[in-house]
This record gives sequence, structure tokens and C-alpha cells, in this order.
Amino acid sequence: MADANISLERQLHNLRIVSDFAIGMLSLTSLEQVVWFLARDVIAKIGFSDVVVYLYEPDTKTLVQKAAFGLKSPEAYTILDPKAIPLGQGVVGKAAESRCAQLIADTRTYPGYIHDVGAGLSELAVPMLSAGQLVGVIDSEHPETNFYTQDHLETVSAVASIAATKIIQTQTVTSLQLAIEDLEYSSKIQTVLFEMAELIFHTDSLPEFYRLMHRSISRLTFSKNFYVALLDPSNAQVIIPYRVDQRDGDETGEIIPFDLDKPSLTAFALAGTEPLLLCSEDLQQLIEGNKIEVLGTLPTSWLGVPFGEGAVRGLVAVQSYDGGYDFGPKDKQLLMYVSKHIRNAIERFQSRVDLNFLALHDPLTHLPNRNLFADRLGQAVAKAERDEGYELAVMYLDLDHFKRVNDTHGHAMGDKLLMQLAGALAGCMRKMDTLARFGGDEFAVLLEGPESWQAARRVGADMINVVRNNQIIDDVRVNVSASIGVSLYQSGQSSIERLMSEADEAMYQAKLLGRDQIQVYSTAGAQKYSATHRLDRDFKRAIAQGEFYLVLQPVVSLDGGQMVAVEALVRWNHADHGELSPASFISDLEKSGQIVDLDIWVFGQALLLLKKFQSQTFVLNINISGQGLINADLLKVVRKARQIHGDQLSRLCVEVTESSLVDDVELAQSALRELQSFNISLAIDDFGTGYSSLSYLHKFSFDRLKIDRAFIVGLETSQEKAVILNTIVSLARALGIQTVAEGIEEIKQFELLAELGCDFGQGFLMSRPVAQNVLVKMLADDWRY
Repeated sequence: MADANISLERQLHNLRIVSDFAIGMLSLTSLEQVVWFLARDVIAKIGFSDVVVYLYEPDTKTLVQKAAFGLKSPEAYTILDPKAIPLGQGVVGKAAESRCAQLIADTRTYPGYIHDVGAGLSELAVPMLSAGQLVGVIDSEHPETNFYTQDHLETVSAVASIAATKIIQTQTVTSLQLAIEDLEYSSKIQTVLFEMAELIFHTDSLPEFYRLMHRSISRLTFSKNFYVALLDPSNAQVIIPYRVDQRDGDETGEIIPFDLDKPSLTAFALAGTEPLLLCSEDLQQLIEGNKIEVLGTLPTSWLGVPFGEGAVRGLVAVQSYDGGYDFGPKDKQLLMYVSKHIRNAIERFQSRVDLNFLALHDPLTHLPNRNLFADRLGQAVAKAERDEGYELAVMYLDLDHFKRVNDTHGHAMGDKLLMQLAGALAGCMRKMDTLARFGGDEFAVLLEGPESWQAARRVGADMINVVRNNQIIDDVRVNVSASIGVSLYQSGQSSIERLMSEADEAMYQAKLLGRDQIQVYSTAGAQKYSATHRLDRDFKRAIAQGEFYLVLQPVVSLDGGQMVAVEALVRWNHADHGELSPASFISDLEKSGQIVDLDIWVFGQALLLLKKFQSQTFVLNINISGQGLINADLLKVVRKARQIHGDQLSRLCVEVTESSLVDDVELAQSALRELQSFNISLAIDDFGTGYSSLSYLHKFSFDRLKIDRAFIVGLETSQEKAVILNTIVSLARALGIQTVAEGIEEIKQFELLAELGCDFGQGFLMSRPVAQNVLVKMLADDWRY
């Protein structure tokens, strides 16, 4: 009877434990509260000396110690050496895997027993299950064998069931709370990031952008200590354009050395490319390892994110002091977003500045351009109109022979010369004057204020000397000079347009008088401004509007009269002056250097003709100037044509004159060899008119020799010319060069040349130059002389 009463009391005691646990669970809201309440306030009341609560982690399939009582928890709410037990291992792992409680009377007889803390000779492990789902295990060990009873098992099982349900509920609520928090945070961050993106378009300065950006960030994280750092493009120093700090103040514009031997925390982070999140211990290790030097107050948590590359590199950082806030992964992600917007803002503001600058300045020399010059000139004219004694002068400066520099040494050399001269010319100016570059090799100067008329001549003379003395570029001497025109403001008679036009015309007067000088505009001088120079000005328009065209003159065999080649001759149908012969413009285009552009146009037209007449066998001859022959741009065009029209180039013959080879024999040889490597044949034109005709035949490998018409005119009555022609033809035959006689106008000339063994002939006797449609008909009729 007594045993029965004891058993009943024990059952009632255990029921109260279970009931109290169930009631106590109602007020618990966190997982940590549940497991520690389970270990310390419930299981301990059963009379166990030791208990450990494990929770199951499905991802790793392990049971992790989360709460304990007894030897495993020497201090409140701490676990001594927390372990993770794989599913299926030991008593705990077996209980979890089998979903069944394990009551071990003597652990010494259990083959998979895992020793933890103390000597446990008996063990009870009860799985926590909720609707068949494994939640964890309640485990208790005792130093005596056979300690655990069936009552213990039933009580712990009941507690385990209640605990499992509560844990699942708590985890679900926690997950929902986290999900809601994430959604709220995501919504907030989307709103803030949208605001940040909008800031770029709605702020007028970077300081204002930084301030508003900081205000947006403060809505998402702790940012009472926030700063932006930018690395100087020279990589020598770090600039702080924006800073707000509780300890070290809000001073902006601070400059920090970018010294990687003794880097500041900012420099240390900038040296890398990844975000840097540091706690107090991390910072202390870096300091003790001499990795960083802290400038200012040492933070307890620091987060910095580098951004950008090239010219725009920087860092955005937040920090906290005295453990006030510990930055984490979310903060890092946020700052990474922020850093991108800061980089974009800097680039956008810089682009805005650059665009404003480029709109008014020359991109190569950074001098004012035509727009800014015209604006300043307009202001100066307005001032001169108000002030009768206000002096004003406009100067135009054009470099002589600059085109030759580009053609001979390349555009890179030309650009270096322009940049060097821009700095040197600026040194000739007074402080109130303006130097501008209008493009190409043309500069303009505005002089205003007292004694500007007198200063114009002095400044102009200084500039001419400066150009003479700045002709060494990369240890290479270039040959350029300056022609300067000056226009002086006359009260009531000078507009902006008139001043600029007069300075331009005076500059051309200087060129007409021999270049390398200064000329002040005068009406008499303006009358000498020739139509030839105006044609030079019209050239680009003529190319664009199709005023140039080609006529074609047949070259025939002197043996049978059949057409073997066609020479393409350029003509200009000028919009104002009508038909112009080559003699009226070729020389001036050569002087200005624009002849190269004409050469490129002719070559392009030749390719079209070859395609149009691709079914024919005749050779197409084109004339290329000496400047064009050694010009890098023309050679690029030829190389590209080889890739597209390679087969057709074998029907192309380039004619060059003896005089065109004089300037740079080595460059000419190199260019001719390259043309021949593309299967383009070569002809020396106007042979016999140069200084060293015979020597050129040995220096250059020509395919054809075109005898100048001077040797043909009067041939029928001149024995001397016949002897000379016989010598030329014989020499050419010995060298394997075909001969072409130019300017044949008489039947007798034709017959004598044929008797001398000349291969081909060209002239009005056989055919004048004809249009393309006429040539088409001649070919269709199988024309021959």
C-alpha cells in the first residue's frame, strides 16, 4: 500500500511538472527562452543532475547543443564546449534517427556511446517530435547505472512533445517576423535607393549630393559617423570631401597621404577592392601587426566599401564608437549599393563639368574654342562701343607647313606640336587677352584694353619667334612657321563678323607675301587676297558636294592601236567659278596640304571604277601626289582596300612624278614597295623633266615610264629628240620597264614612236579625255585607234 502511494505521488509530481511547463510555455516568445526554460526549470525539477537540449539542423543533419543544466552548464545560460552530433551517432543520434527514446541502463555496454562531460553510466535520450517532424532531443546522463525509470521516460516524453510543439511555433513565428522585417526592410531600401538614384539628377553639386545621400542612409542604418574619401588620380593622397563624425568633427576637405607603407585605415581599405568589415578585435590586430595607423578616434566597429576604378576611385565608410552599434552583412550590402551611386554621381558631375568645358574649349590644347572666343569678342566689342577710347584687336595665326608634319611624322607628332605651341603661345599674352584654337593649325587671339593695338604687333612678333623656337618634338626637328593676320577695331565700323573676317584675310595676306610674318589688315592688302586662296577654302565643300569628278583618257598600244589602259584625270566643277583645270588648283592644294585629301578621294573613285569595269582587262592609271604617297592616312585606305578589293588592285597603276620623290626618298621607297606588294603597278610620270631622272630608275622599281610630252612635241622634225627618245626607250627596255609616250597629237609622232620601240601612247591624236558613259560605249564598240 505504501509503495502504491509513493508511486501515485510521483506520478502527480510529474504531472504537475508537465502542467507547469505547459503553462510556463505560454509566456515564452523566443527559441532561446524555450530551450533554457526546458533545461533549467523543468527537467531539473524531475530530479536529474544533468540535462542537455539538442536542436536538429536539417541542412547539416546534426544535433546541436542549445541549452544545458548541470556539469554542461557551469554558469547560467552558458554551455561548456558545445558539440554537434551527427544524426545516427551515439545515444542522442540514435534517438533522433529512430524517432524513439533511448533508455540506457549502463552506457559501458552501449557500443556507440559518446563521452562528453563527466562520467555518465546511464543515459536517457528522448526525441522531440511534432507531427512526425524531428525537432531535437532531450538528453540526460547520470553517474549511476540503472538510474532512469519508466516514469522518467514517460514524463520526459510528455515534456518533449509539448516542447516540440512550442519550438515549432516559435520558429514559425520567428521566421514570419524575419520575413516581415525583410519585406519591410526591402521596401524601405527600395524607396531609399530610388531616392538616391534620383539625387543624381536633382542636385546641383557634389557636396549637396553627399549631404542628401547621408540623410537617406541614416534611415536604414547607424550613420552618425559617416564619410566619403576620394583617391587623387596621382595616387598620392586621399581627399575627404564629406564627413560627419560625433568624435572627430565634420571638417571636409581634409587630405590624407596615401602611404601604403604606413597606411591609414582608409588607405588600407582603398588599397583593396572588396568591402572591409572590422570589429574591435580586428582593428586591434591590424594595429598590433603594424598594418594600419589610426588617425583620430579608434572605432569599435568600422565598415568601408571601395568603389570605382581609373580616374574615379574612392571609399564610403561608417563607424561606431564604444560598442554603440556593430555593423553586419546588411550594412555591408547597403553600403555597396551606396558606393555605386556615389561613383555614378561623381562620374556624372564630372561629365557635366567636362561637357561644359568641352563646349567652350578645344579638347586637345584646352584653350578656348571658337564659341568661347566669339562670346568674349562680343563682350569686348560691346564694351568698345560704350567706351570710345577702348582699344581692341583680333589676331589669326595659322601654322605654315603643318600638314607636312602630319603627313611625314604622323598625327600624333602633329598633336604634340600643337600642345607644345599652345603653351608657348600663351606665354606671349597679356593677362587680359584670350588665346583660342579654332581647329587644325589655326589659332586666334583677342587683345583688349589700353594699348592693345600696339601690343598686337609685339605679341604677334613674339608668337612668330616662339613658333620658330619650338620645332623639336621627341628629339625630331619639324619645319613650321606662323602667318599672322591682325584686325584693329574701328569705332562704329567693326562688327564681330567683320573683325574675324578681316583678321582671316590679313593672315592670308601674310601667306601670300611669303609666310612667317605678321600683317595688319588693310583694304589695299585685301584686294590682293587671290581667288586661288579662296578656292583652297572651298575644297572641303567641293569634296562633300561632289564638285570633283574624273575624266578618262585611253592609253593605246603603238603596235596595234588597242586600248590597254585608261588614265583617270581629276576635274573640278566649282559651284561659283565653273570648270577649273587642274593647273588652277593642284599647286595651291599642295601648298595647303589638302592634296592628300584629294588623293584619297581619287583612290576611292578608282576602286569604284574598277568594280564598274571589272569585266574589262585594261589597267586604270591614277595620279598620286608626293605628299599623298608618304601619307599615313592614304596608306591606311590602301591597306583596307586590299582586304576588300584585293584581286582588283592588280589592274591599278599609280603614277608619281619625279619631283614628288625629292622630299623624302626613303619614305617614298618604302611606300612604293608596299604598293607593289599589293600587286599595284607603278609608273614614273613626266619622265625627263626632273633633276635626276636616270638615277630614279635605279632607286625605284617602276613598271612603266611615261615620257613627258616635251620630248614628243616637234619629234617629227627634230633628230635630236629622236636620239633622246631612242636612248630612253632602250634604257627602259634594258631595265624591263614599259614606256608610254604622252601628248601625241600628230600621226607622224605616233609612227616614229612605234619605230623607236615605244610600247604605248597617249594623246589627243588617239582620244581626248572622255566621260565614263563615253568610255562604256567605246568598250562596247571594241574601240581602237
